Amino acid sequence: MHTDRKGFLSNSFIFAMTILLLCICSSAVSAAEMVTTKWGGDAEKIYDKGFMHMLKKHPDGGVCLFDIELIENDSPGAGISEKGVRRDDVWGKNRARKVLSLDDPRAEKAYILFWFGRQGKYPLQFEVNGNRSQVDNWNPATCKLVYRWSEFPAQWLKKGGNVIDLYCPEAQSRKEGWNLYLARADEFEHGGGDPENVGETSFKSTNDGETWKESPFGPLGQTRAEYTVRVSLDRHVSTGWLASPVIDLWKGNNEDFTVPLREIRKMKIAIKSAVPEYTNVEYFFRKGPSPGPFSDNWEPYQYIGGGETIEFELEGAALNRRYIQFRAVLSTRNPLKTPVVKSAEITAELFERVPIYRNIYVVSADNPSIKYSSIEWEWEKWDSPEFGELRERENLDEVTAGSRTGFDAQVKLLDYVTKRWRHNSPEPEYPGWDALSILNRVESAGGGGMCIQFNNTLAGMCMAYGWQSLSIRKR
Repeated sequence: MHTDRKGFLSNSFIFAMTILLLCICSSAVSAAEMVTTKWGGDAEKIYDKGFMHMLKKHPDGGVCLFDIELIENDSPGAGISEKGVRRDDVWGKNRARKVLSLDDPRAEKAYILFWFGRQGKYPLQFEVNGNRSQVDNWNPATCKLVYRWSEFPAQWLKKGGNVIDLYCPEAQSRKEGWNLYLARADEFEHGGGDPENVGETSFKSTNDGETWKESPFGPLGQTRAEYTVRVSLDRHVSTGWLASPVIDLWKGNNEDFTVPLREIRKMKIAIKSAVPEYTNVEYFFRKGPSPGPFSDNWEPYQYIGGGETIEFELEGAALNRRYIQFRAVLSTRNPLKTPVVKSAEITAELFERVPIYRNIYVVSADNPSIKYSSIEWEWEKWDSPEFGELRERENLDEVTAGSRTGFDAQVKLLDYVTKRWRHNSPEPEYPGWDALSILNRVESAGGGGMCIQFNNTLAGMCMAYGWQSLSIRKR
């Protein structure tokens, strides 16, 4: 029988290599081990590092529902409008009425809140469902606030419509009376609200409350608006949620910058809460391939249980993701009671093999915790055309010329805005929120406005160089 020597050698080589690979794999398997990672602690840790909505830290530990609720229907249009009538006077026989609806009147304490353009010469009288109290005058030299509040017994409130009347019969003129701000209907859409039913809960009387006329207000009776009158209650809101930060199951609580390659075999979530009668906590879980919580690749949250305690497990292919988050949704049917999330613990069992590359080391690392806002938002695009126009118009390259560092350039921009600026009232013709609109107002009105306009101008100039800037904008 003829034997092909080349074929024999080839087959022998394949056989030898197979044996060698089996030995290597066997050695790798013997070097692999099962490891366990843990993440968790008390709920305050989750509150500090994760996300939440309408919650607070409980005085006795844990996280509970927020305990102040504001009852109002004017906020989308609240502010100092430039579209016409923006205030209404309460004096003599002129009274104001606001009706606020409550599904549940229970509260520990209650306060009435007003926004005034001017306080009156005499105290402002008010009634809540026929029960009388007053707002005393204050010294404007020591307190310039135009927001005022006054406590009244929570027992005055009732389920359904609560009628609040305001009057100052001692005042003999508008100047002696109280000047109450209006939230105009034509401002609601700009503030994210629906103007359709604006004015249906605000009424005016010109004959000491004998008859009442629903909004519109103003000298010509053409301004649909709501009085800026609100009720603040010391009680728990009906619902809120707590979400963990993104949890890396490979690392758990380990603060090391890198971890070996691992395969997740099993994971368990254990959460403990206090759930009094009429309250509830529901738990949800999601998984994803990204450490960023806002990635589109995350799977949706799934319900995993409710009540005082929960233990939820996943194994192998059912998990198949390195990153997870959990969420607890708190709710109450009694505003005087709240559930409390106490603690949470995540345990993962993983299969770890010896790393292939032993010659790579982390020499140093700066890896601070990233804190994300619970409010979804995104950075403004630095390459928007307006920033290029701003940079050219103000000749900012000359302003920043010779800067040795980015911080040096930013200081020069700050100095430039300071010298370019003159503070004045932003009214009339309140400028837009961008630097170009504000600078146009400087050229036409001799001043750019107040502190927020200054900040927005500086922020725009920083953005023109790609430095993300944040200016807090209040309506």
